[in-house]
Amino acid sequence: WLEVGERRYHGRFHQFRRNGATRIVSQPTPRIAAEGERGFWTVLTGDDESEAAQQDALATLAGAAAASARDGRSRFLLGMLRLYRFGQMSTSIAAAPPAAVDELRAAVAAFDEAEPLLWDRDTGSGDSRVPGFGAAARYALAVATGDQTLRQQALAEFDYALEINAFFNVFDLMTVLQAEPAGSQAFQDAFAEVDAYLAAPTTFQCAVTQPEVCTGNGLGPGSLPGTFLLFGDVYAKAGRLADATRWYDVAAATEAGWALQGLGAARRAAV
Repeated sequence: WLEVGERRYHGRFHQFRRNGATRIVSQPTPRIAAEGERGFWTVLTGDDESEAAQQDALATLAGAAAASARDGRSRFLLGMLRLYRFGQMSTSIAAAPPAAVDELRAAVAAFDEAEPLLWDRDTGSGDSRVPGFGAAARYALAVATGDQTLRQQALAEFDYALEINAFFNVFDLMTVLQAEPAGSQAFQDAFAEVDAYLAAPTTFQCAVTQPEVCTGNGLGPGSLPGTFLLFGDVYAKAGRLADATRWYDVAAATEAGWALQGLGAARRAAV
């Protein structure tokens, strides 16, 4: 971002010709791709969550992808917006309605197109977060459709995502923790990964060293309490009630001004 006075201007740039400490030069983003990304964030930040705004963003991102065979970013955002719509349509992955399952299928297709454009598995270069999102979408689709072959493929993709970027991609396992019963082996394996991550003393240092990555640095006012609340839910499902209470307390302490203020305290009271 660029700050002028008290105003911050946000932009996203790709295909750098030069990327140094004193000068950054990149190719301009095509207008349709820029409009698609703006539409995506308009929905995700809650400025306009209407169905019309969502359909407009989907159509613009699809148009940007069709206009350029190299535009992995628009394809990735298309997959993310499909995932968002799935979450809005369903409260249970296993019992998702047909329209929500259609969104999952579209998300998987978009991620499958986006990944080779954004991450090179042969050279290990690019955006290492993309495979994790693709694995999460595929796993949710497998659970929603009862497809065991697809489920095993998604589990292998989770393993790969953790291998290339364990620090970020561990959060994609939340799909498994949400979808699976607490007594299942899949839940226990995913919980062990997440529990070890949260217990590591260096994990939350990124909130200071990389606030734009770990906290949204003000872009998502509910990101911190929402994340802490989710951690509490995970530990509650695992039967670790003392840990759940601790996370609910942290959520309650950080939720001032949040649209869901009071939820942390309510969850804690229910433990």
